[in-house]
Amino acid sequence: MAYHITSPILDAQPINEVSDDQRHPLGTIVQAFDPDIGAGEFIYLKGVASTAAGSVVRYDNTYQTALATMSAPNPYPWAVAMAATGANKYGWYQIAGRATAAKAAASIAASSPVRASGGVLLVAASGGVAARGAITLSAAASGTTSVKVMLNRPHAY
Repeated sequence: MAYHITSPILDAQPINEVSDDQRHPLGTIVQAFDPDIGAGEFIYLKGVASTAAGSVVRYDNTYQTALATMSAPNPYPWAVAMAATGANKYGWYQIAGRATAAKAAASIAASSPVRASGGVLLVAASGGVAARGAITLSAAASGTTSVKVMLNRPHAY
């Protein structure tokens, strides 16, 4: 199924579409619902090169994205791209609810804290820095390219 925007917004760009033109004010946040996945919250952002659906990005106060990493200092909010929103493109990014995020080749256990490198999630190293507001929902084996996560306005710290 696909998310359908439930927030009152006119002529909304669909959640999983990319636009060459900015169709909403950057930073607009909407609620959307998918009958299989449930409710989610999404923010409208400007893309960056190499963004694929599921990429984990950080964004700044200009609502420009960059592929997320855990390099310090990195106190930015994170989001998951809903489509391949490349450089100078515009689209929705998930900030709350159940999401599918890109991951590195390593296996990830259920209920694992996560960190990011180059826009993909990694298992947080023991004692290492992990993102707040994101946790894996299920295990993902080596060789898989994505993992189910629960988001609640994730951010590095």
